[in-house]
Amino acid sequence: MSTIQTQIVTVFGATGLQGGSVTQSLLNNPKYKVRAITRNPESDASLTLQKKGVELVKLDQTTATVEELAKALQGSQSVFLVTAAQSYGEAEGQVGKKIVDAVVLAKVEHFIFSSLVNCEKISNGTLPVTHFDQKDEIKVYAEFQASKNPTSLTVSFVYIPFYYQNFETFFAPKKSEDGQSYSITIPFNPKIPIAMADVTDVGAIVSAILENKTKYANASIPFCHTVSMNDIIQSLSKFYGFDIQYNYIPPQVFGTFPFPNAKEMGNMFQFYEEFGTFPGLDLSIAPNLTHITTFDEYLSKKKQ
Repeated sequence: MSTIQTQIVTVFGATGLQGGSVTQSLLNNPKYKVRAITRNPESDASLTLQKKGVELVKLDQTTATVEELAKALQGSQSVFLVTAAQSYGEAEGQVGKKIVDAVVLAKVEHFIFSSLVNCEKISNGTLPVTHFDQKDEIKVYAEFQASKNPTSLTVSFVYIPFYYQNFETFFAPKKSEDGQSYSITIPFNPKIPIAMADVTDVGAIVSAILENKTKYANASIPFCHTVSMNDIIQSLSKFYGFDIQYNYIPPQVFGTFPFPNAKEMGNMFQFYEEFGTFPGLDLSIAPNLTHITTFDEYLSKKKQ
């Protein structure tokens, strides 16, 4: 009777939406052992992962050195990295590149990064979106390191659009002051189709990439369904059982609002309107790796 040769996959952000999806998908395959890098291994989310068989390594990737990160990655065949702008701010690019250096130092064979397009570059400098642009800088740096180490390092990239999950958090329906109506306010023209996705689809996509490292070497794989905000509002109204109004605010106006990152968010939605979410990227790859969840399917799962 043959035994399965397990591979260690280290996941950054394993307690978050993207990393959590990747972790769960890998746990379903006895071929993989998951290692999670976490600041707080005593948190409820971390302990839940540990109970499922995930190895926890305590490390603050923001302050850790390349050598400390490499030690945490030692023995890993693959690494999945998602960087959180809210955790790193303007240091996101610096932290991501440091992790890439650690991947090289630890002799990791396959590096998969959740990237985004460079809005500032594509818009010729008119629409900078820091948390997009810095991810692209990390991606470019990872490609550079792979080109320097072609026999030892393979890199692949996934691209995730606006999450369906955002309609449960920042863009959830808000009740009016008189309690008589609900609305959603987003700086995006409701008639223009926009790319969206269920973030939990990323786990199956990353698993498929890991299963065929050679085929997806240097690949950039976005996934999405394209839907208008008008259609989203109709589906949400049906789901909740009450009418929801859509308040469209031009992104240039939204960017002047007095809350953190309003300008960046306004630029992001203006970029979506003018260039789309994934300009120049191939949308045909992901549907061959897994079923891409529609918004109505996502809502149906919420009812279960």
